[in-house]
Amino acid sequence: TYALVAAGGDDGVQIIDISDPSNPVATSSITDGVGGFDELDDARDITTVKIGGQTYALVAAQADDGVQIINISDPSNPVATSSITDGVGGFDVLDGVKTVTTTTINGDTYALVGAINDNGVQIINISDPSNPVATSSITDGVGGFDELSGSRGITIFKNQNNTYAFIAAADDDGIQIININDPSNPVATSSITDGVGGFDDLDDVKAIAIANIESNNYAFTASNNDDAVQIININNPSNPTAHSSIKDGVNGFTELSGAYGITTTTISGDIYILVASIRDDGVQIIKVYTLTDQEQPIIIDPSGSTAASSKLSLQENSKNIHTFTAD
Repeated sequence: TYALVAAGGDDGVQIIDISDPSNPVATSSITDGVGGFDELDDARDITTVKIGGQTYALVAAQADDGVQIINISDPSNPVATSSITDGVGGFDVLDGVKTVTTTTINGDTYALVGAINDNGVQIINISDPSNPVATSSITDGVGGFDELSGSRGITIFKNQNNTYAFIAAADDDGIQIININDPSNPVATSSITDGVGGFDDLDDVKAIAIANIESNNYAFTASNNDDAVQIININNPSNPTAHSSIKDGVNGFTELSGAYGITTTTISGDIYILVASIRDDGVQIIKVYTLTDQEQPIIIDPSGSTAASSKLSLQENSKNIHTFTAD
């Protein structure tokens, strides 16, 4: 098991063998401008994907306005496979890339890249990682898209044979929901704005995660200026509804100031939300309880007898968070 770390200050990626978590080992490192790597300046986000039996890492590099694709099938010898640059080869929405994720649609593999300066998302066919193809792009204010200013976080949601992209737009204080069943023709499904329709904790929203809880689907957002998590029912992506929110300093939650990164995980059948918070220099861990009342299907109860909520106050300027399972 390996960890990959995108290091903005070092303009590169560190690969670490964490098979023995008590003894992590530096396996290899990659630096912008060395060994054929040319799109790693201010590396901000990283994801992995398997294509054709090979494992690839995709790195979003903000200062390079591009994406580096790396073959990491041999983690000790990562190989520069290809790179993508804003303004080159049909790529037009990569200025200030912040985030990257992947999905598979109709047998093809796509990358979705959020760009804060272009206020949009670039969709890329990476089925052949050595020859990535610009499939389409989405820009705030064009074609019905109205919540893409400062696109920072992207997550994929598959529901009833549909594939949706959920975009956290920090500058718009909102969420854009996009149907990407046809990646060449993405369609604006709906949008959510702070202060509208019962949504009150989306100010400077930085990240978004999704979980299924007792047959209901929910999105959870990290809102930097609101110091909060907004919980959204997304059973109907065309009509998302505000469920509730969790605020720093309320009901025992003490590590949500500057909520910045968010993820969900399942442990022994229970759903947990983990939130990285920059001003609290910490991580809030929240256990999600379920109820049978359909009008109030979940609650967050930090005072429960089963240690529903805990915190870690050791991570200075905590921004991003991810979970994995080690055998």
